[in-house]
Amino acid sequence: MKKKQFYLPLFWKFTLAIIFIVFMFGGINAYLIFQNVQKSLEQESEKSASIIGKSLAEEAITPLLFENYIDVQKILDGAKKLDSTVVYAFITDKNDKLILASYNSTISPELIKANELKPGSKSNVVLISLVENNTGRIIRDIALPIMDKQLGTIRVGLSEERINRNVSKTISVFW
Repeated sequence: MKKKQFYLPLFWKFTLAIIFIVFMFGGINAYLIFQNVQKSLEQESEKSASIIGKSLAEEAITPLLFENYIDVQKILDGAKKLDSTVVYAFITDKNDKLILASYNSTISPELIKANELKPGSKSNVVLISLVENNTGRIIRDIALPIMDKQLGTIRVGLSEERINRNVSKTISVFW
């Protein structure tokens, strides 16, 4: 009894090989594009947080020197209005005790300790997983000294949701 062998014409072999190669290189390209877009948007977010933090620190110097906390509060609240990705902005004194926070921001002691500025450091950026109302958010937190930390530290937290949304949009264009 003769076994019937499976026969695939050369045309279909080439077709399947080409389809496999297209999907393989498409997957590799999607991964590389994902990585590059993610890195670029993260760098942009860090620059944005740094600019917002430096601007707030410079604006807050005079009111802090005169202990005019109402003006400092207005400055911090203005940061949230200026950029929708700002989750919180707050100022701690040189001993890392909370002085003021933006309106509707809950600042816990763990959040204050999550990004401590080292002596002599110009800034420090960390990613923080913030849990609010049983939902987790990734926050890019930047700490900047106010007058070389003589007046304290300003902290600004930016949401990473916009980055994730933009990366997903970019990748979905290719798929």
